Amino acid sequence: MKKVRLMTGAALFAIAGLSFGLTSCEKDDVACAVGLEGKNCKDEVREKYYNTYRGNGSDDHNYTYTDWAVQFSSNGSDDVREMAFRLMDENDVTQVNSTARLKTNTTFELIPYVANNGFEYSGEGSVNENSASLTLREEDEDLLIIYTFNNMSR
Repeated sequence: MKKVRLMTGAALFAIAGLSFGLTSCEKDDVACAVGLEGKNCKDEVREKYYNTYRGNGSDDHNYTYTDWAVQFSSNGSDDVREMAFRLMDENDVTQVNSTARLKTNTTFELIPYVANNGFEYSGEGSVNENSASLTLREEDEDLLIIYTFNNMSR
């Protein structure tokens, strides 16, 4: 009887091990580089974000900005993390024109640059197929303004 229990236990252990081994042999998800997704990491994430997102914002000097827009589009770069970026006012006049670089597949940073007005612009935000947010810094040697645009919609 002891032998039967021992053999039954060993058989159950073997079956459990076999089924665990089979489930652990399933294809693992592939970790793609930033900017890529899908089977074999061939799909560019940035293409899903090429659009205009509208919403309201404010700055740290108590000004508000109604119906402003953030626009992402192709900048012709071979770097799958980079997109053209524009911040436009309520009349669709470009206020900031830069390059956004994906830090993750849903977060970005603006590549800092100095505009003709002498201000340096930098910032970061998040984006997905339906919404975007942005924190933008505008500064020169005498002034720093931080703009915040949350929940901008497509």
